[in-house]
Amino acid sequence: MLFCKFANFSIVFLICLFSAFSCSSADQVQNDTTLTGKNAAWEKFSVPPPPIIVEFSMAYDTHSHLLIAFGGRDQNFAEVPETWIFNHQENSWQQQPTATMPPWRVNHTMVYHPGTQKVLLFGGSDFQQAFNDLWEYDPAEKNWQMIAASNSPEARHMHGMIYDSARDIFIVFGGRRNDGGAAFNETWAFDYDTKQWENLSPSVSPPVQDHINLAYHPLREKTFLFSGPINEQRSTIAIWSFDAEKNQWQQHHSPLSPTSDHSSFIYHPGSESFLLFGNSSEGNEMETWLYDDGGESWTQLSAPETPNYREHFGMIYHPVLDTFLLIGGFPNNDSWRLILSENH
Repeated sequence: MLFCKFANFSIVFLICLFSAFSCSSADQVQNDTTLTGKNAAWEKFSVPPPPIIVEFSMAYDTHSHLLIAFGGRDQNFAEVPETWIFNHQENSWQQQPTATMPPWRVNHTMVYHPGTQKVLLFGGSDFQQAFNDLWEYDPAEKNWQMIAASNSPEARHMHGMIYDSARDIFIVFGGRRNDGGAAFNETWAFDYDTKQWENLSPSVSPPVQDHINLAYHPLREKTFLFSGPINEQRSTIAIWSFDAEKNQWQQHHSPLSPTSDHSSFIYHPGSESFLLFGNSSEGNEMETWLYDDGGESWTQLSAPETPNYREHFGMIYHPVLDTFLLIGGFPNNDSWRLILSENH
């Protein structure tokens, strides 16, 4: 099995998606309710986002502390086949010209690999076809290169991908074929050293779905998935955890849970919990939640103001700034910052 290998790599914190801005000007709102010992504060920034604001993907480079974004569409749904870089020290986005790059796409995944200090990109769709190609971006060389991988999964988009730092592998789950037909509930692992994919075929899997939310818990050494409602059926709402060492998914239920079907699910090292931000199926509102896997419980973080309704946005945690960044999402062309602080 691919997941038997261990490596001493630094911990990587994802996305589905993203770095954060230093504050230049903001309208700050802090919640008046303390939940799980945390206060939440949203800040709206005047720093303009890059033109890619819908159905794009991003990854945070823990070595150079850069945010790297590729693909997606602008606010008019035009294709943006470009690579954009955010440097929090300069507090601005810059387009990065490259000699080569992946074909334009949406709904792909990008994940940083600390062992090579490169960003891996997998899958996606250009609305004519889905992809199962694998690319890597080298921030030092400022260029993309295709990876020749063997035994690749079937082409897909709207899947989830994370880096399992304990085993030095990438985990992919779910996604959808390009024709809008059947989705997948397969679990795949990619070994960068051997350039091989493996279908892990666990005995039990989460339900078939897309818009996948995966996040990695470095202390538990497990991958976590938020499964939202499918076709408005709430019976699928649950947290799932995947133990790659045992090749085993486990379902976790809690009496209170988000109902989002368009959200981001991100690990927060400061609280050793997961943050979820997304829509509510009960109305056109956005909600912020924390999930404690130890107590298998959700807590909603309330605030007088949150970002307005949006779908297909980008969001990521920046470990240096200890903040979350929200970028775009239909029908918006703005950026927000979320800070979690201790209650005093």
